[in-house]
Amino acid sequence: MNCNLILNIPHASDYIPEDCFPKDSEEFRILKEDQINMVDWYTDELFNNGIGVPVIAPVSRMVCDTERFRNDEDEPMSRIGMGVCYETTSDLKHRFHISKEHREHVIRNYYDVHHRALELAVARAIASRGHEVIMDCHSFSPVPLPYEQDQNTNRPDICIGRDFLHTPGQIDEWSRDFFRRRGYKVSINRPYSGTIMPMKYYHKVKVLSLMVEVNRGLYLKEGTNEKNEYFPTLQKHLKEFQEYVLRKFVEPRLLHLGLAKADDPLFDHPLFISTMRRVSDFTGK
Repeated sequence: MNCNLILNIPHASDYIPEDCFPKDSEEFRILKEDQINMVDWYTDELFNNGIGVPVIAPVSRMVCDTERFRNDEDEPMSRIGMGVCYETTSDLKHRFHISKEHREHVIRNYYDVHHRALELAVARAIASRGHEVIMDCHSFSPVPLPYEQDQNTNRPDICIGRDFLHTPGQIDEWSRDFFRRRGYKVSINRPYSGTIMPMKYYHKVKVLSLMVEVNRGLYLKEGTNEKNEYFPTLQKHLKEFQEYVLRKFVEPRLLHLGLAKADDPLFDHPLFISTMRRVSDFTGK
């Protein structure tokens, strides 16, 4: 497994923990129903194929969206109730009251844990020779959902998201060409734009990052979360793409620095999950 390719997979889970929304609550029922639209179904299978280090959020984005900025003041989506803690559904018809205590609990136990894991994965990559690449792994609805800013119904198969500093032009150009050669319709920064970067390195360190968004109409049966017959082909192409990124941007490397102190509190945090591995598996400790 190459430690210099980091796979951020934030929206694959459909788990709604009871410490946030009890199963007998109306909020749980509504959020559970809306997950058919909001979960990035099977992205933990499509992208997590043994190439790169996966960092997978263990809870549903309906509980904690680790892709948002930590502070609502910095997050544009918080204006419609979709910051770190969602206060509405994808159709914008339901509203939830999120208390200050609830938000603090979610950030402490889910948001910060995920971002600390991502930060440690990047730190390990930086400690190696060669480039560090974060691949922000997502899928999107084949039709625009009411909450989305881009309501253009002519959606691509693949969306490549870029950041003006962390995504050099050749990355999105080569990515677009890779998928077009395999017959996919590709757009840059549409219907979604940008890509993730830990705040410690955001616009400070030249870690490379790109977002890959896959149209769920490619691999799911219409109107369901069931895989269709094209799923294995798409999975194969994404694996080839990850290998392509490694060849293009990541040189052979030798890990020569440590990652974290032995007493880092995250080592004992029971909620840190990345493909069922703890942080100690990243460090070898």
